[in-house]
Amino acid sequence: MKNLVLNSIILLVMFAASASVQVSAEKPPEQPGMPVPFNPVFDSSFRKGLYKATMDIGKHHLSGLVYIKKMNDSTFRMLFNNEIGMKFFDLEVSRMQFIIHSCFSSLNNKELMSVLKYDLRMLFFLSRRVTMVRQELTDSTDQNLYKIKSDLGTWRCFVTDENNLSRIESEGKMMRKTLINLNKHPDVNNRQIVIMNPAIGMTIHLKMISN
Repeated sequence: MKNLVLNSIILLVMFAASASVQVSAEKPPEQPGMPVPFNPVFDSSFRKGLYKATMDIGKHHLSGLVYIKKMNDSTFRMLFNNEIGMKFFDLEVSRMQFIIHSCFSSLNNKELMSVLKYDLRMLFFLSRRVTMVRQELTDSTDQNLYKIKSDLGTWRCFVTDENNLSRIESEGKMMRKTLINLNKHPDVNNRQIVIMNPAIGMTIHLKMISN
């Protein structure tokens, strides 16, 4: 428990002290598009969360703590440190920008950052405009399936009877093939997120510790 508290303090201090180093700016957001028939995982009630995390890329394995903070309604910041406080990356993502506040040199390559930008925008549901929402057939008896088209691409969203997302799949080119499994459990300590991108052999597993 002492180690967890210490690591949490380290994360918060490093989060506050980080300086922006790389900014990817994009065109201003368009007018809001169609509403979606489910609750985003990071909905209006979310403010911050601490997660036990692992990240596998090919043969490389990283583990530690991830701290996610909602900066405003359309901006999130994600800090990933190991257990002794070494920072892997500190990223800020919004509808308009992707900011690399800091990043471990071996992770700071264009391909990986591009994939993370896309995957995090899927996870935080930061699409600028949804142009199509269509319900599709599924064999599941306790979930509904919706096909969503937006400026980020086309997604298949699996939704529980409580209108919570349980899975998001992207469609299109293999480089953009992303799978996100979600478990919004009532018990904070059982909430988990798994992001998989087979094209680059990346898997990120997040298990919530506190909010």
